[in-house]
Amino acid sequence: MVDVSGDLVASATDNFVEVRSISTGRAVRESVLATETVISVCFAHDGRSLWIGTVEGSLQQYDVSPLRENAAKWVKLPVLGYRPDAHEAPVILIQRLRDGEMLTMDESGRLVIWQADANKGLPASLHSHSRTLSIPPRPCWSAILYGQLCAGWSPQSEGGSPATGSVRTFDIAGKVAVEHPAGATEWPLDKLGAISAGCAVPLHPGWVFLGHSSGHVSVWSTEKKAMLDVKRISGNKITAMVGPSRHLWVGDASGLVEVIDVFSPRNWRVLKRFEAHPGAITKMGVDAQTLWLFKEAPLKVPTYRRHHCASGLSVGTYCQDCASGMAFFVMIGSVSRALRAPCRWTNHGTPLAEALDDELPSYSDRSELKLGVFTWNVDGQPPDLLQSNAANREVLSAFVRSLDAPDMLVFNLQEVIDLSDLTLAARTFLFATKSHDVTGRYRHWRRTLLDAIASALPSGVPFRYTECKLVGLYQFVWWRTDTGYAISALDSAAFKAGFGETYGNKGCCATAITVDDTSFAFVDAHLTAGEGRQAARTLELTRYFDANPVFRRKATADGIGFRRGGDGTRLLDMETVFFCGDLNFRVNLPRAEVLRTLATSPHAVSDLLPHDELTALKHDDPSFRLRDFREAKIDFEPTYKYDHFSTRYDTSEKQRIPSWCDRVLWHNDKEDDVRCLFYRRYEADMSDHRPVGAAFVVRAYKINRLKQQEAHRNVLREWTNMEEGLILTARGYYPPLS
Repeated sequence: MVDVSGDLVASATDNFVEVRSISTGRAVRESVLATETVISVCFAHDGRSLWIGTVEGSLQQYDVSPLRENAAKWVKLPVLGYRPDAHEAPVILIQRLRDGEMLTMDESGRLVIWQADANKGLPASLHSHSRTLSIPPRPCWSAILYGQLCAGWSPQSEGGSPATGSVRTFDIAGKVAVEHPAGATEWPLDKLGAISAGCAVPLHPGWVFLGHSSGHVSVWSTEKKAMLDVKRISGNKITAMVGPSRHLWVGDASGLVEVIDVFSPRNWRVLKRFEAHPGAITKMGVDAQTLWLFKEAPLKVPTYRRHHCASGLSVGTYCQDCASGMAFFVMIGSVSRALRAPCRWTNHGTPLAEALDDELPSYSDRSELKLGVFTWNVDGQPPDLLQSNAANREVLSAFVRSLDAPDMLVFNLQEVIDLSDLTLAARTFLFATKSHDVTGRYRHWRRTLLDAIASALPSGVPFRYTECKLVGLYQFVWWRTDTGYAISALDSAAFKAGFGETYGNKGCCATAITVDDTSFAFVDAHLTAGEGRQAARTLELTRYFDANPVFRRKATADGIGFRRGGDGTRLLDMETVFFCGDLNFRVNLPRAEVLRTLATSPHAVSDLLPHDELTALKHDDPSFRLRDFREAKIDFEPTYKYDHFSTRYDTSEKQRIPSWCDRVLWHNDKEDDVRCLFYRRYEADMSDHRPVGAAFVVRAYKINRLKQQEAHRNVLREWTNMEEGLILTARGYYPPLS
């Protein structure tokens, strides 16, 4: 029940409608007939009048020009028209059509198209001539897409298939709503749930994007009359969608908005996600007035400002599409406080920043350094047990030697303290700080790691290190200081999980490092354990990657050293992110089958990996936060769970399924900037996990400021031309206001 037109936002609840000026905050609240409840609103083509529809089937038209012309004063909105007999059922849709026409539709499937007066140059009104059409009753969703009426029915409604529901398109240009072509546009929606939102993306003519109550988004072709693909975007109901020009914006019942580059039916890339509101997103839409006035009146996005809305009407947030620069809005319903603000990320992740990143080699000098990343869940075992046998004693130094003169080493340990020792864990939880180790266990591991590095490298190598710790987690980052690189630790952070996110027996540690003008983040994670807990692990990843801020903001000019124009406060602001640890993703097969495959198949690893949760999520779930991360080929057997000091998989009462819990992944937009030399497990057996190590060659860039300024001017010139093309594409889809 929300619409926007330039400076005005209209919203409705119960029997009240409110029109608010975005620039001044002034609002006019009008009462419809006391017995009628408003359920639909829409501005007319000229933006000077507002149409409203009610549950009772009546239509009203208000003149909003007084508020538009003098938004600083309180005004009364004149009623231009009232049609109590327009419909006999609730008016569920009011939408502008081309050529000045307006469409209204009620729950019974009755459509009324109100015609414009072409001779007088007047848009449609409630006094205009009209024509009536009909479609099957009670659609659960409907919209005008590509000049046709698209509507969806759930299995329980009369217009849908009894088993699966359906989507159907109708040509409404004539005197009868004709399915086009007859009978060929009914698309079944098996297992996707009811349609709850839908839109088109102008860059992809003929594609229809539908959101479902199950959290899926399906893509349909109006030409092929078939579904192109379906993807699970959210764990919540999809409640709103819009396609400003190139990207698909999706809002869900939790208030989360995701921006997706849908450059092909199957290959989607989540560009941004943010929590727009604490409640469900009820509507998103393009402000066509600013779209068509783009050149004459450059778009202005309001600054952050809070104000109270006594009526409790729907309120929203203005945003800009990062592809086209067009303004549009995100709305929620029934809140007492209204937030008018631009999306916080509009200056980050813009095409200009992305294009400038792509040109990085042209204005910088690059060099390479050798990096080692090691992860091990030590199961609470003290470092003294490393002396128990040769495999344990040599594991750390063997890893360092295998890198052959590394420039940087990152050790990521989990369960450094025995989490089953409640006294020890409580002392760490209550009294440990970044500088104070109450148990001595972290200090012991630090000495052990420094001794192992010293034994594997020539004597006298100058170095520095930084560390980050949480209850049970310990991250140690070491680097040489004689390499000629300017290396510094920016910040570290920790996220607690377990026992309501307060204890920290699970969670992650993260350290941000810069090498010359290149930024790195290293994450040591210990996700929720247990078979069948995939959803909990996925939720924790969402929390880590969506958190803002993670790191403290740094005074870095023009975002240099950070990704896509970011400011260095989020994990993915870093140009390269290494994410590793005990991720606890399991193999979804019976234990007996896994053991039999390991014992008998010459291709056991390749046979089992398709059933690995992490592998499947990366392939199937576009909202999975590690989807765009890469991992070297796994050619080693599962690393969990072993009996201590044994080569036997778990023989305890719980009989865990052997799984690849311990992983090293990385993310970088430039594929050639990270090259993996090896990815292997080690056979130290003092824990129930086998350690995993990986070696990389990573690139670091040192920026030439003068060349960067020249590159920025060139990119800006090219983007200006591309922007004009995107605006024209969008204008071809969204009707202009008169």
